[in-house]
Amino acid sequence: LAEMHPRAQRYIASGGEREEAYLMTIGALMARLQTPTPAEARSAVMGFMAEHPPVDGAMEIMLVMFQLEPGKGFTHHDHRDYNGVILGVEGSAHVTNYDILGEDLVPPKGTTFQIRQTRDDVLLPGRFSSLGTTRENVHELIAGPDGATVLDVFTFLPTSEGSHFMDVEPVPRDAARRIYDASWT
Repeated sequence: LAEMHPRAQRYIASGGEREEAYLMTIGALMARLQTPTPAEARSAVMGFMAEHPPVDGAMEIMLVMFQLEPGKGFTHHDHRDYNGVILGVEGSAHVTNYDILGEDLVPPKGTTFQIRQTRDDVLLPGRFSSLGTTRENVHELIAGPDGATVLDVFTFLPTSEGSHFMDVEPVPRDAARRIYDASWT
């Protein structure tokens, strides 16, 4: 976190310029980590937050460790105006990423819109996946048969609204192009 924070501040100050380079840098820093225990991760985050309180009520960067039971995780959701890097720590997790299609990246609630599957990966220990503020910003993360522990680093732009979950039709609208119908829940 000490090495990531100044990078996050520069990235935020730039208005999100060179996002892919920033995400790769955060992923490389995470890959160097000696895996903390959940208690160590919690302690590090609490210490970091005490030293670097939210700016104008908002966090700039946050680290979260999730321990997921087999077959459990997070169904389809977005990350509005923030990005993330997910590092596999233990077990495996299935990560599927999507782009929202069309000009409106936040389609109105109550409408059906389309998303395109762009990535379908298994996250293993030491491997990471990223999502940008617009690129592959929708994803689903489900633990494998032995469960999973993952470490997430999120970087928030000033306009970040948090995550919003969605329902996604299980059968694609266009299988060849991997396009699905979706709506906000």
